[in-house]
Amino acid sequence: MIDFAIMFAKALGAKVVVFSHSPNKKDDCMKLGADEFVTTDSDDFAKPHFDKLDFLLSAADAAKIPLDQLLTTLKVGGNCVSVGLPDDKWELHPMMMAGNGCSIGTTHIGSKKEA
Repeated sequence: MIDFAIMFAKALGAKVVVFSHSPNKKDDCMKLGADEFVTTDSDDFAKPHFDKLDFLLSAADAAKIPLDQLLTTLKVGGNCVSVGLPDDKWELHPMMMAGNGCSIGTTHIGSKKEA
């Protein structure tokens, strides 16, 4: 999923920053067109991107998402969208979104015909 997201965003002219818990994905992400690759293994990984991103696309397992830190990278009114069904739940507190007034959403799985 992440490969298509990178290629699609680049085709639309976006700057693409990939956040991942695994540094093993870096080479592939860079080959696909990512401008930056950031591993989330340090406490301050999000600081260089504070208030810089318009949109976050999450395709990761919820247990591995430092959501509180990732949301700080969004600009005021930015959006975070989850495109999958993680195994674990997201721990979300409204204060995580209060600093920048960001929104969190998800995609619909399947179509109305399939429901």
